Amino acid sequence: MNMKKFLCLLLVGAMLLPVLAGCNLLPQATEPTDPTTPPTEPTNPTEPESTIEPLPKDKKYRVLFIGNSYTKRYSMATEIFEPMAKMAGYDIEVTAIVNGGHTLEAFNSPSDTYGAQVAAELAPENYGKYDYVVFQEQSLRPIEDTQKFYDGARAISEKIRAAGATPVLYNHWGRKTGSADLTRLNMTNESMTWTLAGIGQAIGEELDIPVAYVGLAFYDIYTNTDIEIYDPDLYHPIYEGSFLVAATIFATIFGVDPTTVPYAGELTSVSAIVKLPEAAKNAVFNTPEIPEEYRTTPTPPGETQPAAPVYNGYLQQLPDNVCPDLNLWQALEHNSEYFDGTKWNASFPSITIPVKSGDQIVATSFGPKGENDSTKKNGIRVTFFSETGVVKSLSPEETYAEFSANGYLTAPEGAVAVCIPLWKDLETTEVYLLSCDHHYENDVCLGCGGTAGA
Repeated sequence: MNMKKFLCLLLVGAMLLPVLAGCNLLPQATEPTDPTTPPTEPTNPTEPESTIEPLPKDKKYRVLFIGNSYTKRYSMATEIFEPMAKMAGYDIEVTAIVNGGHTLEAFNSPSDTYGAQVAAELAPENYGKYDYVVFQEQSLRPIEDTQKFYDGARAISEKIRAAGATPVLYNHWGRKTGSADLTRLNMTNESMTWTLAGIGQAIGEELDIPVAYVGLAFYDIYTNTDIEIYDPDLYHPIYEGSFLVAATIFATIFGVDPTTVPYAGELTSVSAIVKLPEAAKNAVFNTPEIPEEYRTTPTPPGETQPAAPVYNGYLQQLPDNVCPDLNLWQALEHNSEYFDGTKWNASFPSITIPVKSGDQIVATSFGPKGENDSTKKNGIRVTFFSETGVVKSLSPEETYAEFSANGYLTAPEGAVAVCIPLWKDLETTEVYLLSCDHHYENDVCLGCGGTAGA
């Protein structure tokens, strides 16, 4: 959107706002969409606004974004954040390393494809290349495995500082009301928002790094306007959500009130053009006080926090006669939803079964795209669980690569269960355990006529 169009829309909005307000046609502050939770104001009106000084405009700024789909959507870093900063008068160059579902743990690993890219960008020979590096964790990990989030934030912040840049934590939002994740986690949109904010604040204070409270801006818009920011999947952002992300991070880094920047990107609604920058401004310059019950202290490195075995409600015990030629898909009842420890997807049924380290597992969904009514990707996401949480999660690409190389997946050390989503053609679905001798309740393998361990 060019400057002329933006100013025209803003002028129209300024003329219409009083009229609409008098007719009760403006978006009104809504009751929270979580019926069991009282409203919490997103801003603290008694708290004075922050006096953050804007960054000078006499130099070029280089910013690196490291994140997953919350950063990748609409190419937020390069297609919204960068032009917004340029419209504010800054000379800026933005780079992004993004991959859906990626964790900080993976981004910190040089053996990971995207971790290797991060290592290269932050290598000693690139010292001083970036001024700021914005990093983002997988959306549920701060709640489901808080310790791994803390350790991942510590490790990547150390790398960023060693490269001469300032780390910035992109603190994201709670799931939209109706999300199955909220039910599973026994949370509401509000409690998830504040939990994430409390965890982000804790590690931000420990590391002494800026925190972009995008989640609080989301909560402001979600509870006080009728502007849609969530995708129908109830957690990814639509364009308006990605604009809000960019505006909040922009204000956090540059110390500039985003309501003063004449940039609207692809926004077309006057309400969105006015209210999204306002919410970003409030989240940064008048950051709401995090309620006491959500404040926390990070666990020191190397220590662990107990976590609930999230797979338990889905675990199906193996039949007595399990053996290499028994199709477990036909022998077991199936979940009507795909559960991988982080999300549900009603399009894919699944089974979650006990395994032991070293088990060899085969399923039709591990194979190439187009088979068994698969989607456009090879393989499918497979999740292994320990007694306390996720021990290993394979992306569809990783599943397919291991299956193609070996003919099976191998359960990692510490695994006690695996969730295997299946493709839609259930008539041709197959799931096998090739190494099953230690799964017997009795000593006889009825399916193949042998003896356990023989």
